[in-house]
Amino acid sequence: RRRRLPGEGLDIFFILRAGAGARRGHGARWAGQVGFPGGHVEAGESDHAAVARECREEVGLRLDQPGAYRLLGSVAERTARQAHPSLVVACRVYEQLVDEKPQSLQASEVAACGWVPLQTLLA
Repeated sequence: RRRRLPGEGLDIFFILRAGAGARRGHGARWAGQVGFPGGHVEAGESDHAAVARECREEVGLRLDQPGAYRLLGSVAERTARQAHPSLVVACRVYEQLVDEKPQSLQASEVAACGWVPLQTLLA
């Protein structure tokens, strides 16, 4: 979420996955869907390190920059057992403490991104 002035409410950061119209190959599974930056945890990598790496790679936001973001918590993990191998969805929630805009989009993964007021989603 992006830091706002008092009374402005919360914003949620979304991405539009690249590759709409893709039939097969890398990224085709999520092509054209709206979601959050993400990916997989590398061997020996912590969840936080994976989230920070994926955000940096996909949109150029630096979650691991000291004083820029604060981890607020996690949403309960979900496992999609139909996927092979099993897919575990683990969402981490961060507060943005500095005014940082996405620096670059990884074109193979992200078509667009931006913040949406939470109030818009609840309306």
